[in-house]
Amino acid sequence: MKKRVSLLLVYIGVLAVLLAGCKKITFGSNGEILPTTPPSAGQDKQDPADNTAPGTNQQTPPENAGMTTPEPSTEDAQKPTESPSGEDAPTDNSSSTNVPTEAPDAEPPVTETPSATPSPTPLPLTADEAKDLLLAKIGHAYSAEKTDSTELSGTEYFLFRVSDEERSYEPLLAVNAMTKEIFYFYSRDEIVELVDFPPDNVEGVGGEESSGEEDGFSSEDAVALLKGISAEKLGLPAALSEYTIMVDEWTTMVYGQECYCINAYAELENRKQLMGVYFVAVDGSAAFRSDMGDFVLIH
Repeated sequence: MKKRVSLLLVYIGVLAVLLAGCKKITFGSNGEILPTTPPSAGQDKQDPADNTAPGTNQQTPPENAGMTTPEPSTEDAQKPTESPSGEDAPTDNSSSTNVPTEAPDAEPPVTETPSATPSPTPLPLTADEAKDLLLAKIGHAYSAEKTDSTELSGTEYFLFRVSDEERSYEPLLAVNAMTKEIFYFYSRDEIVELVDFPPDNVEGVGGEESSGEEDGFSSEDAVALLKGISAEKLGLPAALSEYTIMVDEWTTMVYGQECYCINAYAELENRKQLMGVYFVAVDGSAAFRSDMGDFVLIH
């Protein structure tokens, strides 16, 4: 009975100790509580299940202790990492060495070549401009009267009779309306570039008093002779009497004959238009019509 009481007290003491601080209690062989000596400084608490000698620190080695992890080879490092699903995982190349990429050669700037501007086509001369050009060439001591115009090789030429205070000159002078060149106009088949004026071969006859009048054939007689010729021969749309007649104060040599020069004008609203030029020998023996620089015998 006493023994049971003692055991009961021991259990009650143990319970009290546990409740007071859970101190470690060591029991003796007879169940008595032995005094507990606190561990000295520097000694670790030993797990009761640990068989290591008291005072000895024991560290649990890691699971991989004693095993050497092989380093990945260069080939393995370059292989793509496989994802659990079996697909290749994207490889992060941000840490790999960046190989500099050569920039493409810059193309030289393209310089646009300006297209050639076509030269404007020169406009043909008017009759007045051709006359001014002619007088600038031969001198303003002469006068020029447009007698006609003609087309040669697709280009228009203006024909002028040149005179001064004493005489009229033959042949006519022609001005190219496009090139502005000036020629002696002997016929449609013969034109010669003007160099000097007047040259020696240009005919000019003075005639303040015509020899014809001395012989009894005046300029009025020459006009009357022309009026007796048909309009068709004269190259006129109407009879000569329908036009204004003007006679030059000088005579002109035509085929070696001294002739009166007679001009026929049509009266328009504000100007006169030359319709025909005629030459009548001072002796009345012949009459000619000027046709593009040619002289056509009409009587």
